[in-house]
Amino acid sequence: LLTVHSILESTYTSDPTTAAMPQLERITVHIGEEWGKLLISHTYDNLKLRPLCAYLSEVNLDVKLSDVEVVTCSGFRSLVRYFLEMTDSNTIWNLTLEDCTSNGQGYYGPSDMNRCRNKVFISYVRILLDLGVAINRLTLLDRRKISPYMMIMSLNKRRSLYMYPDFKRCRELFVCYDIGLVAPLFAHENDRFLTLRIFEVDESHVLYKSDLLEYLSTAPNLSEIRVVVPSTWAKRVSSCKRGCFTSPDFACFRPDGWCGVQTRLPTTKFALVGSDDESIDGNHENSRTQLPSA
Repeated sequence: LLTVHSILESTYTSDPTTAAMPQLERITVHIGEEWGKLLISHTYDNLKLRPLCAYLSEVNLDVKLSDVEVVTCSGFRSLVRYFLEMTDSNTIWNLTLEDCTSNGQGYYGPSDMNRCRNKVFISYVRILLDLGVAINRLTLLDRRKISPYMMIMSLNKRRSLYMYPDFKRCRELFVCYDIGLVAPLFAHENDRFLTLRIFEVDESHVLYKSDLLEYLSTAPNLSEIRVVVPSTWAKRVSSCKRGCFTSPDFACFRPDGWCGVQTRLPTTKFALVGSDDESIDGNHENSRTQLPSA
């Protein structure tokens, strides 16, 4: 963001209608922590000195959230509005949210949500949606995530992501965060999330797999689910003599843990993907390793 300020100031001319970078078509903006603050202040007015470019075909926003709240919802909304002046309905918007907070991204009640709104993923997703932005790719990352091999512990120590329905309002949803509670379906039983095509869980636990599949069932155009197993997973399983990885804690990294895909999402391709690009394909029609029957 500081670079955007510098570009606009260094290229300032007497003609405020001239674009600072007329050839610019794609932009990636990193916000938060070491990347810089995004607050409502007089320095933000520098972005309005002149247009950055004529048209943006792709906007990538990477927001890092922390306890010190160097990024605010108001600042983010103003930044998005600024970019909307250079985009149209064909522009590709990708949003990456990185969680460095101590509280995590679990469920927040109304009062807690208002108090912590600058630190929760859902606030920034809803800002884009409220402004009419169609999200192409939404990526949710836990930067304080512990090793997936250390997940055998009491539930109250688990740091997990609450899956809001709004997360499905994108084309591709990538989650590198242990998935916990899922928004109850009865509250959104008439909703259909037609844009979601790809869902991927990357080296993360899914605590309630059947609830997650029910959550995804309201996305009728979902074509693919990918579960990326942890690094060295195959090697660890083969070397373990005690059967540690047969416990329910690790079912989300095994084909038998996802047998419900066949009944809940019969037209969706499912694959377990290894970190070494080894893939166990769960495609129901043409699979190399068929998922077990439910």
